[in-house]
Amino acid sequence: MRIRRQLSIAFILIAVMTIGATLAVNVPILWSESTQEAFDNLNSIATIQKASVISTLTHYDERISYAIQLAPGSYLVQYQLNSSFDIQNALYPIFIEMMETTPSVNSISIASTEGEIITSTDLGLIGENISQESYFIRGLARTRVMDEFHLDTSMDLHLILAGTIIENNTVVGVLIIDLSPVELVTLFQQYAGLGQSGEAILVAHNPDGDVVVVTPTRHNPDSSLGIIIPANHTFDPAIKALSGIENTFTNVTDYRGTSVLASTKYIEQVDWGIVVKIDLDEAFHSARLVLLTHIITSIAIAVLFIVIGYLIISMITNPILELKKVAVAISDGDYSQKAKLGQIDELNMLAESFNQMTETLLRRREELERLVRERTKEYERSNMELEQFAYVISHDLREPLRMIVSYMQLLETRHYDQLDDSAKEYISFAIDGSKRMNQMIMDLLAYSRVGRENIEFELLDLNEVVSIAIQNMKVLIEEKQASIEVGELPEIHGCRTHIAAVFQNLISNAIKYNESETPTIQISAKPENGKWHFIVEDNGIGIDPKYHERIFQIFRKLHSRAEYEGSGIGLSLCKKIIEYHGGNIWVESELGKGSEFHFVLPAGVNR
Repeated sequence: MRIRRQLSIAFILIAVMTIGATLAVNVPILWSESTQEAFDNLNSIATIQKASVISTLTHYDERISYAIQLAPGSYLVQYQLNSSFDIQNALYPIFIEMMETTPSVNSISIASTEGEIITSTDLGLIGENISQESYFIRGLARTRVMDEFHLDTSMDLHLILAGTIIENNTVVGVLIIDLSPVELVTLFQQYAGLGQSGEAILVAHNPDGDVVVVTPTRHNPDSSLGIIIPANHTFDPAIKALSGIENTFTNVTDYRGTSVLASTKYIEQVDWGIVVKIDLDEAFHSARLVLLTHIITSIAIAVLFIVIGYLIISMITNPILELKKVAVAISDGDYSQKAKLGQIDELNMLAESFNQMTETLLRRREELERLVRERTKEYERSNMELEQFAYVISHDLREPLRMIVSYMQLLETRHYDQLDDSAKEYISFAIDGSKRMNQMIMDLLAYSRVGRENIEFELLDLNEVVSIAIQNMKVLIEEKQASIEVGELPEIHGCRTHIAAVFQNLISNAIKYNESETPTIQISAKPENGKWHFIVEDNGIGIDPKYHERIFQIFRKLHSRAEYEGSGIGLSLCKKIIEYHGGNIWVESELGKGSEFHFVLPAGVNR
């Protein structure tokens, strides 16, 4: 029993020391990592919120600029020279049309330099004097105003935008837009990543110098402009945000008097603050849970280690005790005793049962593979028939289109003088539609050919392939003043025409779906797990993540033809080509942040 006792003490000491050392090292690390994750999450959300608010402000500024363009200063000059000039009838239809295309706008008004509203879509405002309003004073001083909030009688939130109307470098009036800031409110009603108690709020100074919560809060959806935070409450994160401090704070107190973890951002151009916060108890709940789980797991491992140690000790000491028993009997003269150490025949039986089970599984796997091969052949045959059908139909459809275009052009040529403007416009529509359909058919033909043609892959220098693709789009690139940066690209095996089409489609889209003055495209490649990972990055308009799968579907466009040209087949063709070459393609993008198209191709021959 002495050996058993010594081994047991040794196993217990080893278990306790190992677990103690593990906890001493890991507990601080786990706590730090868990809390830092909470900090990073809040800061990331706050950064996104700030970018979204700035984007919305830019949109508001565009609305002001557009409305000012619609209201020529010459109208106000005429009104000043001749008060009988009917400026209301001159501008009312224009502003009404703008309001119909922008549902969030409540009214558009113009005030003279004396502060009198001389024309408005809200007839009840005409004649009102706003010379004492801060937004008028700032607008008259050639300052863009986008930060005047107020509640109407129905307690609905309104935002005032104002801008100066200038004619011949002289201020002739102030344009005022009253709108419902739906975009702003919507931004602060999204609580993803903020648990059950977290929220994001927009704050601003009120005329008294205190802080007012502009947007509805999660805890009180009807609180727009209803929560006032005194300026001396420096422990409130809203005060810190409007002080220009951008940081993450622990154990600060919000407007409810609740301790929170908060991240603040400041928008200098409008003196707004953004606070993203979550109750402190909930913020560190995950960290505490991780810590507790680790401690419990460590204790369980220690107990398991001790139990296993006891079993090992028993396996060692029991045969020794049996041998001791036999030795004592023999020393007493009993030579008939035998050591009963046993034979482990059960393992042989278990091995035989396992082998039988393995043989059964092997037979069933072979049967399943046979069925899969048969089904695969059926699918391949069906796909070939569908592709052949698409090719034939696409090819045959082009002949009637050629005839339509020819006869339409003939009709236009021979009877041009007899056609009125509407007829000429209809003929133009018909010819344009036929040409677009012909292009769609050509795209469909290209799509159907991929994978159906027996193409031998060759070794391609992708630097040369991309150079050819860029040369093919030289006119478009020069027209848009696009900048294309190409890193060092590898050699791969593939079809030159197909791979060039992929790069040409991606570069063309990067230029076409881009509102920057200088579209910028970067093409790079890096080795990854025996393959090549290509990235085509741009600074375009970006793509909403919910459409990342849809854009690769054939004929699925996110924009109308009036906005951007195209048949909606380019990316689906890219996907089919990449998959035909044994790779895959995807996109990483957000609206307004450009796009990164990724595709992976084998480094060697994969056919």
